[in-house]
Amino acid sequence: MNFYRPLIIKTSSATNGLTQYRKHFIAGSIIWSLFILMLTIIPASELPRVSVKGIDKLVHFMLFLGFGFLVAGSISNGREIRFYALTLLLTVIYGITVEWLQRFIPGRSVDSLDILFNFLGALAGVSLYAILEKKSKS
Repeated sequence: MNFYRPLIIKTSSATNGLTQYRKHFIAGSIIWSLFILMLTIIPASELPRVSVKGIDKLVHFMLFLGFGFLVAGSISNGREIRFYALTLLLTVIYGITVEWLQRFIPGRSVDSLDILFNFLGALAGVSLYAILEKKSKS
């Protein structure tokens, strides 16, 4: 059973090369990036207090897993690894940027471990997309 098959984009020879699925991935990427930005600019005093150690790193990982997956679906052509590398580069740059913005938010700070978990999540998301895309072609 290939339940994930509709998620994976097949490039078309349509006028601009965008399939309906790719358009959804682009829209999802934009919405997800705004969601990440919104969470990033919330002052620390307004964040919920959670006593689970390391939960913030899990949140970073999961947010960027989703973001990496969506961006991969937006720009991948399924044939060249450079598109996956570009996806990873773009998501990592975005992760560093939103982390850097936190230095201007009251009670927030830049954390290199957050950047690491942003990267690891993005890597997992891009990898997941690549695996599912490869499976959909077989």
